[in-house]
Amino acid sequence: MQGNQVNLLDILTPNSTDLEWLVPELWRRAAACYEQVEMQREAAACWAEAGEKSYAADVYLRLDDPAKAAPLLLAVGRYVEALESYRRWLASSPSDDVVGHVTALLGIAASLTLMHTAPEKAQEAYRAARALIEEDTDSGVFESVRQRWTRASIP
Repeated sequence: MQGNQVNLLDILTPNSTDLEWLVPELWRRAAACYEQVEMQREAAACWAEAGEKSYAADVYLRLDDPAKAAPLLLAVGRYVEALESYRRWLASSPSDDVVGHVTALLGIAASLTLMHTAPEKAQEAYRAARALIEEDTDSGVFESVRQRWTRASIP
């Protein structure tokens, strides 16, 4: 470095090789920008990417989007709210949305299991999801559901 030149990484962080904080911070800033222009759905997605899953879930709940809110609620340990959201998602899904039904049923099973209150109901929801998958093996339902649950962060 010469004279007044400053290394950009030295400005950003004391440890120039450690920028783990930067990505979530950029997502937070993007979320704030989306909120300023009242693009709440986009803001919620950014909050989730920033690791602010509980806040993102609250935004999705305000937007009445149980399919987006439920996995986030489950991931942050808000099991009662997750259960309600998964039930609302299941009730509002079109009858031909097998992936949505299976995912919601598995979410119900996971919520009930993690709440430690109704293991028989959790098993019932799991069996219903499994039956749907077995009925529809040719359409790729299993792979779609597996991908959704693989991406989800469940404690």
